[in-house]
Amino acid sequence: MARADGHGAACVALAGFYERGQGTATDHPKAIALYDDACKGRAAGLSAYPTHGPASTVQVSVGRSAVKLAGRSAVKPMHGQGCVELARIYENGVGVRRDATKAVEVINTACRAGAAEACGQLGEYHRRGVTGAVDLKAAMAAFERGCTLGHWASCSTLGFMHLMGLGVAKDGGKALPFLTRACDNGLQQACTHIATIYFTGNGVTKDQKKGMGMYAKACKRGHAVACANLGFNHLAGVGTKKSASSALKFFKKGCELQHRFSCAERDKLANK
Repeated sequence: MARADGHGAACVALAGFYERGQGTATDHPKAIALYDDACKGRAAGLSAYPTHGPASTVQVSVGRSAVKLAGRSAVKPMHGQGCVELARIYENGVGVRRDATKAVEVINTACRAGAAEACGQLGEYHRRGVTGAVDLKAAMAAFERGCTLGHWASCSTLGFMHLMGLGVAKDGGKALPFLTRACDNGLQQACTHIATIYFTGNGVTKDQKKGMGMYAKACKRGHAVACANLGFNHLAGVGTKKSASSALKFFKKGCELQHRFSCAERDKLANK
């Protein structure tokens, strides 16, 4: 059972059931209508389901699947994920004619209306050039808006673009605030990028100890590359005391996370 807090989330959950044919026959038109309802902030897609007042909860069953809906007494605001899913439908031509221009239009409107997820997707569309030329300047503007609105993946991507010099001069110092917001909100890859900034001294004072701390944070959260880097640094004594046993521990962790180089290094150390 999926739990959906608010009508938009419920519409998105139901749409997913119909799109995938989960517990019911696949019904793309119904899925699209529900994604559209969520995106536009209306509850019309749920009108076929009974509610019992503003404080009620109703369980809607679709075959063997179910989603709990909050009682509906008023139109809810736009649900950003509904817009993202609707744009994906148009971009990939799922049950409709493929229309990348329509996908960008949906996402752009949602981003302007304040849907953080939509701003992140708009940034990706500009970065990939889904309707034509790549526009990194427009991508950065969309990611910055998404980051400001609390879409942490947008913060991470924006930081990475500053770090790598994509559409802007390479500057780890400018990347750091965006990556820090993403890392503090659970995006482990952003923590790994921060570690790299401190190890290289890219736009900041070089600090390998701080870099090791960020790698450790990312590895603990399950980022395989960070675990591998910890292993290599312990093996070489970079930023920490040289220790083959510590290196082996981190390579084992990286290997558990499906990092093939970690597996190879683990096997080398284990066989010594």
